[in-house]
Amino acid sequence: VVTETDMRHGGVPLATHARQAPEGFRPLLDGTHRRLVVRWHRVGAFRLMSVLQIIEQFLEVGRSGAEGEEVSPAVYLPDRLLLARSPLPAGPTLDMPPLSAGEYHVYVSRENAGAPDLVALLQSHLNSGGTGEGGIASAAPRGLGAPAALRVTDDPRQMLRATHFLLLLGSRTTTPALFGELRTALANHPRLSIVLAHEQREGPAAAAFDQVIAGTPSDLTQAGIFHDLAVPILDAPHLKVSLRLLLHKLVSVPSVA
Repeated sequence: VVTETDMRHGGVPLATHARQAPEGFRPLLDGTHRRLVVRWHRVGAFRLMSVLQIIEQFLEVGRSGAEGEEVSPAVYLPDRLLLARSPLPAGPTLDMPPLSAGEYHVYVSRENAGAPDLVALLQSHLNSGGTGEGGIASAAPRGLGAPAALRVTDDPRQMLRATHFLLLLGSRTTTPALFGELRTALANHPRLSIVLAHEQREGPAAAAFDQVIAGTPSDLTQAGIFHDLAVPILDAPHLKVSLRLLLHKLVSVPSVA
């Protein structure tokens, strides 16, 4: 079962399909056999992951391991954003740029709901060598520990010592405290790179991009906080691609505008 995700091409929520489907078809859509449903994404590496899922669905037919255990076939595609599936040369590594003492690669605001959890996923994904989502945690630990490869701070006093400000866009993004931090960063850190991530996973935190912009003060939009393209944060297995794209943005060294 393949479901369209882009509303411009007729996509509707999976729950809508489940409600409208014939009774015998509903178990495929209501969670009972949800893993058999492939979400079709049309953009770049996300599309490649959808194609990979479709191929694996076909190859899994009739395959089983010991005592009926399912066997997941190995399908390899030459794309560096899908390193967990590919034995081919990975291209540029995800080693973080060197920093001076007391500097950080990423600032994540405690006022940006969901962003600390996303950073925890990024750290875990990086520590695992890009081989998976990295053990998704329900919440990020307080006082974000910074592995040697990725130095992170959530301390507002250290915000101006970071090279990147990770901003997760969603239904809970529009808070005065977060807007205040963004104004401080823009006014005092000309080299700061704002890395945008757009929450699109199922749940109440997701929001349309237009909704986020409408809830953002005009001075911030005019300052260009939405100038860069946002990385979609999608449900697994596409989440792996989302994390990889975000990490590649954090590898880049900001330049003076």
